[in-house]
Amino acid sequence: MPGMDGFETAALIRERERSQHTPIIFITGLNRNDNNVFRGYLLGAVDYL
Repeated sequence: MPGMDGFETAALIRERERSQHTPIIFITGLNRNDNNVFRGYLLGAVDYL
């Protein structure tokens, strides 16, 4: 995504009261290391594929 990554997007989704409970699923074909997976779950992801 130009200008913003998925982690920043997830943080914005969680900041808004209206979308706090929206399920977030991270899907990547680029880099699935443990740090990124952990960071995704900390931001409220329900899955990381």
